[in-house]
This record gives sequence, C-alpha cells and structure tokens, in this order.
Amino acid sequence: MSGPLGRGDDERMTFARSRLLGIVAINTVVMLTLGWTVDRLRGAPFRLDQFMVSFLLMMIGMSIGIHLAILRAKGRSSRQFSLMTLFIAITGASLLFGAMSWSRQRDMEMFATRRRLEATLSNIIGQGRASVGSSTLIIVKRSTFNDNDLARIVDLQRQLAKTGSPIYFIALEGTKVNDVGINRLAEIDSLEHCFLGQTTISDVSMKALEKLPKLKTLDVHATRVTNQALLRLSKSRPGINLMPRPNPRPKNAP
Repeated sequence: MSGPLGRGDDERMTFARSRLLGIVAINTVVMLTLGWTVDRLRGAPFRLDQFMVSFLLMMIGMSIGIHLAILRAKGRSSRQFSLMTLFIAITGASLLFGAMSWSRQRDMEMFATRRRLEATLSNIIGQGRASVGSSTLIIVKRSTFNDNDLARIVDLQRQLAKTGSPIYFIALEGTKVNDVGINRLAEIDSLEHCFLGQTTISDVSMKALEKLPKLKTLDVHATRVTNQALLRLSKSRPGINLMPRPNPRPKNAP
C-alpha cells in the first residue's frame, strides 16, 4: 500500500498537470488556427460548433491523461496500461471525428455553393444549359446573349474554381458576342473546348484565344476569322482541333 505523497511526488504531479494543460492549450490554438485557415482557403465561414465538438472530446481525453498522471505520481501503476490505451483511443477518436465533421461540412457547403453558382449561370444565359460539377459546362442558346453577359460569366470563374468546378466547356454559337467579349473570355485559363461559330468575331479574337494554355477544341465556322489566322494558330498550337480546318494552300494562292 502506498504511503502519503512526499514533496517530490507533489512536484511531479504539479509538473504533470502543467504539461498536460499546456498540451491542451497548444492543441486548442492549433485546432482553431487550422480550422480558420482551411475555411478561409475554401471561402467558407469558420464553423465554431464543429470545433467545439472535437474540442470537448479532446478535453475528455486530456482529463483521463491528467488522472493517469496523478495515479502514476502516487505509485499506482496497475491500471496504467488500460488508462493510457483509453486516453489514446479517445484522443484519436476526437481528432478523427473532428476531421470527419469538417469534411462533411465542407462537402455540404461546396454542394450548396455549386448549386447557387449553377442557378446564377442559368439566369445569365437565359436559354441553354449550365452544369456545375467537378467542372463547369456552359451552352448558350439565347441569340441576344452579348459581351456584357459573357463578362458576367467570366467574373464568376474564380468562385467556380474555388469549388473545384473550373469552366472547361463553353458554346456561344449564334450569339452577339464579338472581339471585345472574347478578350474577356481569354481570361478563363481552364477553358478546353470553345465553340464560337456564327458570331462576328475576327482575327483579333484568335490572338486572344491563342493565350489559353489548355485549349483543345476551337470552332469558329461562319465567322470573320481568316484562313491566315487559322494557319497561324495551328502552327503555334499544333495540338488544337480547329473547325474549320485551315487550308495550307488557299484557292487564290499562285
């Protein structure tokens, strides 16, 4: 049977309490900082309720740790292994639960944001289709769609990218978009497939579109784009699928 605690035991208990309380304080600061940073990066508000659930579970684990330290200071080590195991299990469970809660909340907020952006895009295009998922597809069927409408879509590209839904496909055939609007369109670095047939764009637009790093398909049939501009783009970007295909030997060539 253990005797009364001596001065050395008291000092060890005080040290153990101070160390564990220090760990609690450090973990609290770290969790708050990580939670705030992650939410800031994804553009979502910091959810204090999710943090508190994880924090309370962590406090339970830390309380068991403090109790374990007191038992060890008293020389009672018969239950040390079971208490240590329980301490580790609860602490690990709290961290796992916190990670799952943040992940679930993030997915729900991302889904809601995508639906909101999809509704905004649908309102802008009027007639056609807007789909926001792992990437964004936009097909415009409204003939009165113009450069101002296109600028509103371009202004949404950063919000779409933050939700993991970059614009990769856009079809503006038969709309009133011209060279001014295409200059804005060229700001969408994620664009891969672009259909601009039956519009009034010219070679000026081709110079702007040439800067798109991921462009794979470009349709400019029935526009003012010349064969020379198509040839120039096909030489500078040989991997792009152009429609119509450039003619290396025009009919009026000698």
